[in-house]
Amino acid sequence: AVFCVDSSAELQSAFTTAASNGQNDEIRIKQGDYLTPGVSPFIYSPAENETVEISGGWSDFNQLQCFSQLGDPMDTTLDAEGISTVLFVGYDENIDFNLSIENVSLVDGFSGTSNAAGLQIANPHMLSVNRVYFVSNEGAQVSALRVNGGDLVNISNSVFMFNQSIAGEGTVNVRSDADGIGHYFVNNTLINNSHDVQSPTSEATSGLYSRLNEDANGESQAMIINNLFWDNEDLDLRLTAAGSHYVYNNNYQQRLGTGDFNSGNISLAPQLSPLLLDFTPQPGSPLINQGRSMPSLIPIPTPFELGWSYGEEDFDGGIFGRVVDGRVDIGAVEAPPEVPIFKDGFEG
Repeated sequence: AVFCVDSSAELQSAFTTAASNGQNDEIRIKQGDYLTPGVSPFIYSPAENETVEISGGWSDFNQLQCFSQLGDPMDTTLDAEGISTVLFVGYDENIDFNLSIENVSLVDGFSGTSNAAGLQIANPHMLSVNRVYFVSNEGAQVSALRVNGGDLVNISNSVFMFNQSIAGEGTVNVRSDADGIGHYFVNNTLINNSHDVQSPTSEATSGLYSRLNEDANGESQAMIINNLFWDNEDLDLRLTAAGSHYVYNNNYQQRLGTGDFNSGNISLAPQLSPLLLDFTPQPGSPLINQGRSMPSLIPIPTPFELGWSYGEEDFDGGIFGRVVDGRVDIGAVEAPPEVPIFKDGFEG
């Protein structure tokens, strides 16, 4: 089923129907602002094994509803107005369902519990969060995004900004269990996030808290690659000792946990655009062309370390695509092609 949504009531109705209609569903959200219903978040509680795709930026063409998808994530906003979590996904842990969310903003959420203020989800079979803007969310433990368990989690090309974790448990907090595949955190930008711990310990973080578990039957894994962490309070990265972490080509300032595989990481001022809400690296930025290229030859079955991708579009969804000048940039936004300074009509 395909749902075309242009009001908060229609959005919650689509979530409710999709939870038990026995179909795979696509929820298309038109450009605009959507306030959460009263003192409650938007709630999606699937009762069946199914796949649901949520995406924003849709518009009509003549009589055709939700015909085309345009714009960037900031054009479609789910707003909790500082009252509740923005989107809560809760369900029976025995249900295997897939969820993808793309091209939307989750803003001004609040949570006084262990739930994240932006997006809270537990035990998805497969989860994809791509090109999502998390801003001004405040949580007692986790501010923007919390994922507990699940088989395979992909978080990519998203921006996290001005979020506050009161207890310093992270702007993003992801836990993978030993019986799952793990999680990928690829080409995201986390900047200017904070916590409110009055006497912070060495573990306080306002960046990414990656939590891996292991048991006698195996271990979980995490790939943290091509991300920009900057001007976050205390730790940018907090990694558990359990499981296997692959930490490649990130730009960060402070980190706790060594990880098992490390390469290409830097710690340099990112030199982003001075314009408000523009996360584009400027000419000369150390982020440009310094990301790790995704695997080109992928065997089947696919080893975890080769199963990641940054997709075809950056956060802005611009005309240049995810890769410019042959190699991906670090962070959620790709810089446009650089124009040679001295090239003129007499040069080849």
